[in-house]
Amino acid sequence: MSFQTDRPNEVEQSMRNLMFFLFVLGCLTRDGISSFTLDLFIHYNADGGSQLEKIHPGSWIIYLSCAIGIFFVPVVQDLYRRSATLGSLLMIGSVALCLVASAAKSSGLYSYLLDTVLIAPAGVFVIQRMNQSQRDSAAMALHYLVVLNALVVTYEFLTKTRLFPYPPDEAMFRPEGLFGHPLLTGQLTVAALPGLMSIKRSFWVRTLMLGTCLVGIVFSQARMATLVSLPVAGIFYYLAVFRGRANATLNGSSAVFFTIMPVAALSAMIIVLFSLGAFDRLLSGFNDDSTLARINVYGIFRYMTDSEFLYGSNYMDVVEVSKSILKIRIIESPVVLFIIYFGIIYSFVYLLGLIGFFVFLSWGTNLTIYVTVASWVLLASTNNNLGTKNPGFITTVVFTLCIPEIVRLARRRRPGQRGGQQTVPVAGSPATAV
Repeated sequence: MSFQTDRPNEVEQSMRNLMFFLFVLGCLTRDGISSFTLDLFIHYNADGGSQLEKIHPGSWIIYLSCAIGIFFVPVVQDLYRRSATLGSLLMIGSVALCLVASAAKSSGLYSYLLDTVLIAPAGVFVIQRMNQSQRDSAAMALHYLVVLNALVVTYEFLTKTRLFPYPPDEAMFRPEGLFGHPLLTGQLTVAALPGLMSIKRSFWVRTLMLGTCLVGIVFSQARMATLVSLPVAGIFYYLAVFRGRANATLNGSSAVFFTIMPVAALSAMIIVLFSLGAFDRLLSGFNDDSTLARINVYGIFRYMTDSEFLYGSNYMDVVEVSKSILKIRIIESPVVLFIIYFGIIYSFVYLLGLIGFFVFLSWGTNLTIYVTVASWVLLASTNNNLGTKNPGFITTVVFTLCIPEIVRLARRRRPGQRGGQQTVPVAGSPATAV
């Protein structure tokens, strides 16, 4: 009798563990193996190859994890907001509508949607089926990867040596790191900063990780990310200090120490980084070829027909026009990319789907989640990362749903209770009062 009762729970837990393992493996693979490295083995971004090769192996692993979760693992109801599900369905619906209505036939469009966009709701469905311990582990795994990437970036900058393939020929050396591009390093690292001070590690370890990430952002030469990272890191560092270090109340002298120490350390760090030339690109301003290319690319619309402008065009055809006439090799505007993919009308539908997804993802949460989402969306909108294949969507979902602070939002009214709310205990962890 006992065997029959416990057997379903054992099977369910085994499938949950398998789902979790595959999801974390997929996220680490999707983030840690860049497109340039992948091109050494398959035709991921390179010309030729099958359509299956255009999807990152990490994305396939995430989809497999999602399938296991949907069919074999129930949702952990007390942990998650329904708004995350609504946002996911909204994104899936907007993508489906745009694909049906758009006249664009470029195969790159479908690989972009599968490889970058639709794995975000797939990630939501997986995380909704994780227990608290698994979510904590997923958050820490990606935060460790971000720190490791910052260390790689630091090494590459100091030695002026790339550890991985990087075909673009740039006038100024910029480290690529594990993520494959300096801008992606800046965006994903800034998105990791708010949750970094909430993971289950000692205050000193989190502070060291925070400092490593800041150095990595500066060395990556990502200008906007550098400007955004300092206030974001400062806000969440001091929130962690004054909410109590290691769950203990700080006395007056400790509070003064942890207030003055980072200011002195940051000042020293800026002086050292400045002497190493880490701020050269930032100090050169934004009026350069990269910025001008993102403005001049809007001239591509003059060479599109009315039908292409309204209903979308073939991406590769537009890129060839951009190279030959505008002398712009890469289209770095998400608005231009959306219009090429879907046309002007359905670009609004698609954009509403993206905005709705992130709004619902952070609806009714707290400052940590708001800043995580806003930071990544803001930085990604300044270049082409909203419209090209990259791991930004799924990584932001993990940072948003897996950090421990979100557990404090899981509160439910007791049956028959007239006032107030009661924190719901989470499996594997004591309830945390808000």
